Amino acid sequence: MTPEQIALDELVDSFASEWLRLDDAQLAARVVPTRSLCSAPTAPLPFRGRLVVATISWTFSHGGATAALVSDSLLECERTDGLRCVAYLPRTSVLDHLD
Repeated sequence: MTPEQIALDELVDSFASEWLRLDDAQLAARVVPTRSLCSAPTAPLPFRGRLVVATISWTFSHGGATAALVSDSLLECERTDGLRCVAYLPRTSVLDHLD
């Protein structure tokens, strides 16, 4: 792996951990733009930097059960303080695992 690939992997790991804390308003404003593919699919897309697709998996625990959740995110890499999610596509739903 090149140093650039390693740095990108670290940015994706950091983004994945921040994504789980979107209840923090300041964090949410930093990692999710006001214009995104999800909310404005017909608007011109203002992407100036590189885009990365990341598949992220984590575990969700509810009661005594644990389930694996997987999603794909399209991340924008133009900024120096981390990545921003411009599209989020869940592969699995947490609601499918709740009784």
